[in-house]
Amino acid sequence: VWTLAGKRGDELRSLLERRPVDDKVVADVLRLLESTGALAYAAREATKLVQDAQAALSALPPSPQLDTLAALAQALVHRVR
Repeated sequence: VWTLAGKRGDELRSLLERRPVDDKVVADVLRLLESTGALAYAAREATKLVQDAQAALSALPPSPQLDTLAALAQALVHRVR
């Protein structure tokens, strides 16, 4: 959405409409998203959401399940693509 609404939205739209979707199309989309700052923006937003969720979960009593949920959220935000 960040990139679609920006100056390069038409370029992204064109890439997303290509068929078949092959490795080159995926690489081009990722390169475009990186160049517009969209990936960094999404990472920042995901980190904020995880922090908010962990703050809300802190009201619950400690448990192994809660620890697993917190670790999963952190792993998803910090994963390498």
